[in-house]
Amino acid sequence: MNKKYLIGNAHIDPVWQWKYDEGLSLIKSTFLSAINRMEEFPSYVFTSACASYYEWIKESEPEMFETIKKLVKEGRWGLSGNMWVQPDCNIPTGESFCRHMLYSERFFLENFSFFPTSGYNVDSFGHNASLPQILRKSGMENYVYLRPSSETENLKMTKERLHIWEGNDGSKVLCSHIPDAYTGLVNIDRLKLIESDKYPGLFFYGVGNHGGGPTIAMLKEVERLRKENPGYYLYSTVDNYFSNARKETNLSSLDVQKGDLQHHASGCYSANSKIKALNAKAEKDIIQAEKMDVLSSILTGAKTHEKEIKEAWKSIMFNQFHDILAGCAIYPAYQDAYEGFGYSSHIASKITTFANEKISFAIDTSKYFSTGESEMKDRMWVKKGEGSPLVIFNPLSFPIKRLIKIDCTVLSKIIDEDGVNYPLQKTRADYTDGPFYNDYLFECEIPAYGYKTFFLFGEEESQIEEENEFGFGENWIENSKIKVVFSKEDGSISSLFDKKRRWNWLEMVSQKGY
Repeated sequence: MNKKYLIGNAHIDPVWQWKYDEGLSLIKSTFLSAINRMEEFPSYVFTSACASYYEWIKESEPEMFETIKKLVKEGRWGLSGNMWVQPDCNIPTGESFCRHMLYSERFFLENFSFFPTSGYNVDSFGHNASLPQILRKSGMENYVYLRPSSETENLKMTKERLHIWEGNDGSKVLCSHIPDAYTGLVNIDRLKLIESDKYPGLFFYGVGNHGGGPTIAMLKEVERLRKENPGYYLYSTVDNYFSNARKETNLSSLDVQKGDLQHHASGCYSANSKIKALNAKAEKDIIQAEKMDVLSSILTGAKTHEKEIKEAWKSIMFNQFHDILAGCAIYPAYQDAYEGFGYSSHIASKITTFANEKISFAIDTSKYFSTGESEMKDRMWVKKGEGSPLVIFNPLSFPIKRLIKIDCTVLSKIIDEDGVNYPLQKTRADYTDGPFYNDYLFECEIPAYGYKTFFLFGEEESQIEEENEFGFGENWIENSKIKVVFSKEDGSISSLFDKKRRWNWLEMVSQKGY
């Protein structure tokens, strides 16, 4: 007869139908309740995930944190998850998932001398197929989840609670699919859900969402069941369950579930586009900032901003909590989340600006001009006719070819450090600042994790004449292939001339009766 492993836990949403300040107070009261229950029930084992909760207790209630450390060492308090919160598992980038595990595992190692081997996202709405690879590379072998339901939300999923999950790259983790809920009462109806399992069963109980954990009444019922069925109902942590399941099960006989595990509450993914956009921006900003920060350190010896980057990531990770990022929290909670992502982007902007300025200031730009008083004191030209430097950075891991816009009224020439001249296209600026109303476009390629220096010249007489494929007039515009003429009366196209074929497409259409 397969044993049943009982996971006494408190599912805590730090943000959902309440704001984060209330959520943080719930963590304190729930953890205190767990400690009190352990004094009353000496065999009871409690489990809680999310490294950010433990950091919060360490900072605000150090004595409670020391008690938790002692209980963890005794095996009575189970750590789980190795993520900062239980994030949405579809929207964040792969880098975000890596940071969840990096910072969480580092916190657990520094404070508990180990980190758990089981992923724990019991309330996330779906699970992307890259997670098994990230979990395995982060030192985790197991994963426990509730959503989606194999009975109503994904009928193609295996019905076996214990199974293998295989990701896109072939990485595999041992999974336990919770049958009904990550919290709940201890009663016959719920226990029946795991009685028929042919593999070791996992049973979650406790008061959750708003915190709380197992109550005295629940634990009394567990004690009664344990007394009536010695060795059958076992207090356990998630890691302990998977460790025993591996010993008691022929893993090669388990069903293999491949690809994404999707999904629950799909409507959330079309809700609150602002929070999703801010998350994507903050992720991009801080990843770029860290790359430039490292480049600045390598090239100039500048001190890196590791502490600031970590704080920015912690704010991003907290606001990737599934009820925030997916789009189902209350309106006031989103005001806090918007500020949190803005905080991270602001830190990233400061770090990127510092790094860019540090690198560009160290570049020798004396090849084409010398410093001196400019005749245009409020504009870019350092000395009349000699030019001004422009450094363009690429923080990506591959070279990029892009159109670059320069804001100035007179730009006659742009060359790179090798003297190569680049074609320019004059365009109308978005704004007018006195006589300055032009922009210029040029196309360039920047190496991966690198930069390129250009020199801009503003004297019209120094302009190098080159064939320009683009041109325009009062009512026409052209490139090397076509010329379009617009009617001065109503703005309609009066001619669409194909230069290669030497014919007007409008006349051809008219003649053929199209």
